[in-house]
Amino acid sequence: MNSPREKGMSQRTVPQDALIIIPMRNTVLFPGVISPITVGRPSSVAAAQEAVRAERSIGFLLQRDPQKEQVGPDDLHWVGTTGQVVRYITGAEATHHLVVQGQSRFRVLEFLEGWPYLVARVQAVAAKDELTPEIEARFLQLKEQAVEAIGLLPAAPEELGVVIQA
Repeated sequence: MNSPREKGMSQRTVPQDALIIIPMRNTVLFPGVISPITVGRPSSVAAAQEAVRAERSIGFLLQRDPQKEQVGPDDLHWVGTTGQVVRYITGAEATHHLVVQGQSRFRVLEFLEGWPYLVARVQAVAAKDELTPEIEARFLQLKEQAVEAIGLLPAAPEELGVVIQA
């Protein structure tokens, strides 16, 4: 049976000016880009599931050391991208695949405590809305690389590639 403290924490909602954060080992999500992301850490799986359940965006931050397993605020870059989960797929061997569309850049103001995953108060970072031919070419190159990367995943569902192509 849960203690009152545990019960209260499980019912606690993330503040509106905060984001559920998922650390990224070797990948950076960019605004406007649809990208496959695989999560495996229990805290990241819990974060993704809560964000999907609550229909909230997720904040994605790059880890400073991709080999580190237990990640805290000092292990992350504090500027990242918010993303909306387009598709959530549970694969074989308890792998969890997300197809995420990057939304906008943000900067962490402070990390909050009391959740089984990382949560941070954030501030939006203004971006230039200028789609140059160079940016468009890089976007197409990233899209091709994402499809190629999905093809290399041993347990990746076929539909991930289809979603990226779309």
